[in-house]
Amino acid sequence: MIDKRLIPSDDDLKGLVPQRCTLSGGNTIYLFQSKSVDILKLDFIFNAGSAYQPKMLCVGAVRDMLLEASERNPAQKVAELFDRLGVAMDRQASSSTVKLSVYVLKKYAAEVYPVLSDLLSHPFFGQNEFEVLMSKRWQALLSGELKTAVVARNLFYEAVYGKDHPEGVYAKPDDVQRLTLDDVRGYASERFKLADATLVLAGNYDDEILKLVDTCFSSSTAINTSSSYTGTQALKHSGNQAIRHSIPSSVQTTLRLGRILPMSWDDPDYPMFMILNTVLGGYFGSRLMTNIREEKGYTYGIYSMSNMVRGSSVFYITSDVASEYAEPALKEIYHELDILRQEPISLDELNLVCNYMAGDFLRSIDGIFERSERFYNMLDVQIDERFTTNFFNALKTATPEKLKLLAERVYDKQELVEVVVG
Repeated sequence: MIDKRLIPSDDDLKGLVPQRCTLSGGNTIYLFQSKSVDILKLDFIFNAGSAYQPKMLCVGAVRDMLLEASERNPAQKVAELFDRLGVAMDRQASSSTVKLSVYVLKKYAAEVYPVLSDLLSHPFFGQNEFEVLMSKRWQALLSGELKTAVVARNLFYEAVYGKDHPEGVYAKPDDVQRLTLDDVRGYASERFKLADATLVLAGNYDDEILKLVDTCFSSSTAINTSSSYTGTQALKHSGNQAIRHSIPSSVQTTLRLGRILPMSWDDPDYPMFMILNTVLGGYFGSRLMTNIREEKGYTYGIYSMSNMVRGSSVFYITSDVASEYAEPALKEIYHELDILRQEPISLDELNLVCNYMAGDFLRSIDGIFERSERFYNMLDVQIDERFTTNFFNALKTATPEKLKLLAERVYDKQELVEVVVG
């Protein structure tokens, strides 16, 4: 049985849902308050992910150059100010959104937020900075073509989604030459308007901070009402593919196999599959880890996980192995899949995994910034707290028989894409 102490209280679950407000200019802001920290984390979320970009690498260029300089605040001045005040930044981009996060001590917010407002409202993209960034991108892409894990990931998502889907395309070194600074400036002007940003504020804010945020970041500019990316492009049937790619200089081989899941995030079977997949390869004591690492010694690590994006989810198994162990490791992976399809797991193993997953969930929300980050991840893929409800219902109602039926449905070899790079 799942340990009842690991089931979040109603107060814990209420703390996952932020207060929603509207700034005077019309922007939506979500609020996570905590009196136990003296730091503010302010996120700016734009509907500007790779699904919208006119050319490859454009989103990444804007993401990395924005908040660096403005027409009135040169890069050196901004860098010196942020270094002196201990400002930290984090930048994320997906196919759907771009999130720029700024951490600052509460006592410095009045000094930092007006500068941030200027950086967002009047960004400066310098030619020299652009060329330096693109040179680094080119080197990284060239290097990536020799890394088995990078190539395997790219080939896997291309096979699963197809080249016409935003999740199925990836940048190549030649794309660097095709991107211009005008492309970057145009995309920033189109998709990164402050008026279109959704804000998330987490930390020890008060009425004075909220007034400061409204003064600095609300905008009277009309909000962009164009529809956002939903991820509903037609998905190709990608099952039963075996892809081999040789990198002669590599001494290791990366294995990656999986499929698009035949269920949506709000299907009660989705969290049930999360339990099944944790049994397979989702924690250190999993079946794949026990067999292929501990018993066979083919790898330092092997994992089975799912990745949710807008409109779909993908399950995959991945591992780096010595090249001579690639085929034996594949054989053992399919062996473990067959066992789960043919034999119900024990109640002891099921209870162990459910308790592990409940505890892991509690650790993931242990802090106001973790909760705000979780909220962004849900916003990015357009899911809501029904997912959490379904998750804990699955932990309480999972049975060996239910997991076996699900394994028969999902772990069908005829539906799997298999990629071997090395």
